[in-house]
Amino acid sequence: MATKRQLSLPVDRAFRLAALVRQGKAVRLIEIVMWSVLVRLLLATVTTERALSVLDALPRRSPRGTSVDVPAQRWFKLAGACLGQSLARSQYLRMHGCPTDVVIGVRGSLESFAAHAWLPEYDRAGDDFVEIRRIRR
Repeated sequence: MATKRQLSLPVDRAFRLAALVRQGKAVRLIEIVMWSVLVRLLLATVTTERALSVLDALPRRSPRGTSVDVPAQRWFKLAGACLGQSLARSQYLRMHGCPTDVVIGVRGSLESFAAHAWLPEYDRAGDDFVEIRRIRR
C-alpha cells in the first residue's frame, strides 16, 4: 500500500510543472531539449559542416538584439560533448536574435591532446587552449 508521502510526490511534480508553465519556463525547457536532440542527431549522422548548414538554414524567430536569458551549458547535456552543447546553445541564442560565436580549441601534445568547444561571450575556456576555428553563428 502506498504511503501518503508516495502519493504526494506526483502531485508535487504536477504543481511544480504547472508553476513552470505559468512562468513560461516549460516552453524554454522544451526548446532547449529540442535543440539539444537535433544537434546530437545531426552530429551523429552528417559532417559538422553539413550540420552547420542545416542549422543556419533555419529561420530566426526573434529579431537581432532581442534580450534573452542565456541558459547555462549544463542544460544542454542531451546534445552530447562540448561541441554539441556549444552548437545547441548557440542555435538557441541565434533563434532568439543573439548571434554568437562557437570557438574550437586544442591543447597539449601528442601524448596529452585535448580539444574543447565553447561560446567565448558566455563561457571561459582554459588559457592553455589555442583557438583553431571560430564559427560565426
